[in-house]
Amino acid sequence: MTTPRYRGMRGARMDRNPIALLVVVILFSIAPVTNAQVPQSPLLLEILDINLGLGEQIAGGFVGVGARAMGMGGAHVAAVNDGSALFWNPAALTRVRRTEFLGGLAQLKSSPTTTVDAGTQRTSEVSSSFTRLNSVVIAAPYPVYRGGMTFAFGATRPDDYAYRSLREGRIPFNGKQYDLDDSIRKEGGITQYAIGMGLEVSPSVSVGASFVWYRGTVDIRRDITFDEVTTSILPDELEGLYKENTTTSGFMTTLGATAKLPHDLTIGLVATPPVTYRIEGTWAQKYEEAIGEFVDDYPYEQYSTEYAIKAPWRIGTGFSWSTYALSISGDLWYQEWTQARYTDGSPFDEVAEINEDSYFEDRYDSAIRWHIGVEALIPWIGTMARAGYYSDPDPFAGPALESEDEDLVYNKGAGFVTLGLGWLIDDTVALDLAYITGGDEVSNWFVREERSTSRLISTIAFRF
Repeated sequence: MTTPRYRGMRGARMDRNPIALLVVVILFSIAPVTNAQVPQSPLLLEILDINLGLGEQIAGGFVGVGARAMGMGGAHVAAVNDGSALFWNPAALTRVRRTEFLGGLAQLKSSPTTTVDAGTQRTSEVSSSFTRLNSVVIAAPYPVYRGGMTFAFGATRPDDYAYRSLREGRIPFNGKQYDLDDSIRKEGGITQYAIGMGLEVSPSVSVGASFVWYRGTVDIRRDITFDEVTTSILPDELEGLYKENTTTSGFMTTLGATAKLPHDLTIGLVATPPVTYRIEGTWAQKYEEAIGEFVDDYPYEQYSTEYAIKAPWRIGTGFSWSTYALSISGDLWYQEWTQARYTDGSPFDEVAEINEDSYFEDRYDSAIRWHIGVEALIPWIGTMARAGYYSDPDPFAGPALESEDEDLVYNKGAGFVTLGLGWLIDDTVALDLAYITGGDEVSNWFVREERSTSRLISTIAFRF
């Protein structure tokens, strides 16, 4: 039997809990946009209105596949020329004229810095690093009488969860001082398994389609302590643990087209119809809270959860201008997240007092991503040099707590700088490297977090 994610707890007494509201705001002020699921204090559920954060529920919209693409800022809807077109734009698979095997590794490093500023400012930083498979693709052209036809299948990881967060600080409330120690640990990832084809319908126009199955898991653990700084014999204290294991799965179709125009210009178009993602798993928590002489102990309990989200249309368009020694490309992606819906249950129950039908309309905005990239040949050393930039804004706008009506403030938008190098060896082996760095900064109430990430991708392609 499926248990709702939010449920009332026994023995809740809000009238005698002086730190209840403060703990709620601490727990939920920043957590939704850090892509970390958040725990609930059992004494506080009667007044909660919580955003889960899209990051754990469905796969992200941006698929960073291949070192050449990411070295050029991810501007690859029209510029892709290898097997990674299976994920960028399946119509461009027709540019693969020989059987190709492409494989890549990615090292991801996350270094969030959190500042708790409530009179006494304190900054905490923690980092994590993982090395994982980025992509494996096999693409093979099929001989036809006229034009071209290429089939491909492969797998890639659009999302790797390698997140750590630590928030420490002293908070004043209700005439008292409290020490906060809040740590979040997240691991896992989403994998795409795809099969697709590209068809050259004329010398200048190609179309294609890919069929993708998403599958992945994320493990989350959160430990929090909140202690009154006092010489009192019976200080107020809260200690909690939250754990979650969630599996996400879904199936999507991507349609693509490319067209060659005069003056070495190519344009591309990609469209992904609405996708339904199913989320299922378990979550568990335990808390101990002491308010003066009263102590409430909520032992470790585990529950199941299952629901589905229907994501909106995703549209991408791009251009590429190329000569022998220089290529310039740009992409623009759009997704209207206010049109997302829960379609089979939701993670809320009546205790949360959240309208699941208007949840995304109330808390999300449209998301527009843009990418720009350049590639230049350095002939005297036989090297392709690349650079780029892309913007990837978070669609969540808040509020995290409806009772507080506090929207999130993005002090710095999500922007990423990319650099890359590439070599062609004996016309059969291509080796590419890319480095991506950037992040954003978001604040809510007295908590500010700068989320910085860096990624190193290496890709090797064999052409038979």
